[in-house]
Amino acid sequence: MKKQFFAALLLAVTVFALPLNAQAADYPVRAIKGIVPYGAGGSTDVVFRAIAAEAEKYLGQPIAIVNKKGAGGSVGGNFVAKSRPDGYTILLAPTSVVDIYPHLASEPAYVLGDLIPVCVVTVDPRVFVVRSEAPWNTVKDLLEAAKKSPGTIRFGSPGVTSWGAFGYYALQAVYPDVKFLPVPLRGHSDIVTAMLRGDVDVASGTFAGYKAQVDARKFKPIGIASDTRSEFLPDVPTCKEVGVDMPQAPNIRYVWVPKGTPMSVQKKLEGAFKAMSESPVVIKRIKTLNQNLEFHGREEAMKIAKAESEHFKRLIKKFGLKVKKKK
Repeated sequence: MKKQFFAALLLAVTVFALPLNAQAADYPVRAIKGIVPYGAGGSTDVVFRAIAAEAEKYLGQPIAIVNKKGAGGSVGGNFVAKSRPDGYTILLAPTSVVDIYPHLASEPAYVLGDLIPVCVVTVDPRVFVVRSEAPWNTVKDLLEAAKKSPGTIRFGSPGVTSWGAFGYYALQAVYPDVKFLPVPLRGHSDIVTAMLRGDVDVASGTFAGYKAQVDARKFKPIGIASDTRSEFLPDVPTCKEVGVDMPQAPNIRYVWVPKGTPMSVQKKLEGAFKAMSESPVVIKRIKTLNQNLEFHGREEAMKIAKAESEHFKRLIKKFGLKVKKKK
């Protein structure tokens, strides 16, 4: 028994001592950990569980989803950024974790570049919603009302580390003469509750986040920050259609790996997720979740991530937003 134990230990040590490029040749030979930086059951967790189950068919090894939440997603992001760059620990995370957090933190644990996007898997445009009885039917109506009565329309905003918060900041940046009354809340569920109570008049986020309330006719969507209308909301005009110059900056979910991950490993992951995105099973599954499946490979994903990072960096600097490091 001891001989078998030491033989296994020696094999493990030998494998980890091998150069990464040598190990990458047969990648993957064991399960991959997919780190979701939020709690189980949230939209990001649900989406990645749906696609990981299909992607692993093309990898030949399981992707074990591990929820590592905390600090707006940066706990999970930092865990992967500091992991061994061998392709066995990947990050499944949206815009806020890599393109927003590093610009907000006084002392960021990682930045864009410490994590490399292997691909983009979903792209969800920003949707503006109001209470159903509200008099505004488009984002233009909302802006005109806010201009006439500055500081009276209450705009719900989740924590500043969240992508959802930047609907408010983006509008204020483009239309500085239009004044809303910001209502900072802890997260998306608090915004929904506040709107249902009548404590908040308007909010923004993905359609999936508000679908239940829209279906129940408690909320109504009044605009989408996109070039085209959403297939889920074909009767709702885009901001562009009504003459509102709203930056698109959608919520994008990426697959990330640590800096230094061999290119052959990155390509293997990219290929698996591309094949996944073309699967009729996944296409149907993601549509059922009211998300937009949209694949972009490594090179395009990096361009998108850099553009997003610059967009949020400008807004964060303009409004002096910062998250202090906890003592």
